Amino acid sequence: MQQVHRFCHGETRLLINNYSFVCEPVLVLAEKFGLKMPNPMQSWLSPGDLPNLLTLADFQWVKTERRW
Repeated sequence: MQQVHRFCHGETRLLINNYSFVCEPVLVLAEKFGLKMPNPMQSWLSPGDLPNLLTLADFQWVKTERRW
């Protein structure tokens, strides 16, 4: 995360998107039918880990949204 600072300025915002594993079966089907791009390698971070890692890398955590 600290290396990302080279590409940032005062108005830069990072958007981090993740989903619930409850949605996994639907997303796998969508991927098989070509309606969704394949997932890159996954990380096993908890939602609480993200604000902490960003804070350690000197980013400001703004908000978390949950959508269903």
